[in-house]
Amino acid sequence: MTLTRRYDPATGTLILTWREEVPADLRNRDCRRLVLEALREEPRVESVVLADHRERRYGKRAMAVLNALLGVERLAEQLAARDPRPDFPEETKRKTRARCAACPFHPRALAPGLARKLRAGLPEFHAEFGLRGRALEAHRNPGCVKCVLLAEKDLSLLGERYAALARLASEVG
Repeated sequence: MTLTRRYDPATGTLILTWREEVPADLRNRDCRRLVLEALREEPRVESVVLADHRERRYGKRAMAVLNALLGVERLAEQLAARDPRPDFPEETKRKTRARCAACPFHPRALAPGLARKLRAGLPEFHAEFGLRGRALEAHRNPGCVKCVLLAEKDLSLLGERYAALARLASEVG
């Protein structure tokens, strides 16, 4: 949990002070999640300083990775807002809505589920992305054709953003 958060607009630096139970290190999942939450609320951040019993500064390269992470999360949020496009003319609208709500490829399930995995880490996202892609390829319900095509497009967009993020992360090391 963040104790204090201060943004210096002159230098574009976000300074976060942590409690002892969360290490001030971006390799830590909880720390990374809290930093991403703070970055969502601040304008033009060029560097981040994390402090507990010592300070650690993250500059341009780390910020490029964090901004790429935020980009994938924001894209997932946009994709989750899309309405499904089922085509079950023989069913009532209520039954179709219930069917769609339970579908793992519903936009409100697919994109946020992948974003949660991304917050856990790149390997977790990569594994989940592969599982969802293979499951989508196997999904053959005729009433779901439009949804499946849109979900494939969504996965393609997320995959492109993920690939760019993975390249950045490998460069930073």
